[in-house]
Amino acid sequence: KHKAYHGELVAFGTIAQLILEGRSKELTEVMGFCYNVELPLTLGDINLGSITDEELMSVANKATEPGETMHNMPFPVRSRDVFNAIKVADSLGEKFKED
Repeated sequence: KHKAYHGELVAFGTIAQLILEGRSKELTEVMGFCYNVELPLTLGDINLGSITDEELMSVANKATEPGETMHNMPFPVRSRDVFNAIKVADSLGEKFKED
């Protein structure tokens, strides 16, 4: 299977960001859209199904380094917040696909 395309990463990242922001109404709409047009809903869909928590935390750490755009959020974002948002996005994506 191919590596994930940029747009596929953006789709999954958008889901994680909506979780981070606590925007449940938009989250439901975006997940429905992604499902309908076959965009990724899970880490597995972007070929990261076997990523370890340690590797995922490394990603979250990089996303929150000084100078990263994550600091443009209207609230402080910690690495653990990003990690948790990605994990929840993956879990919700799996549940969405099952339903």
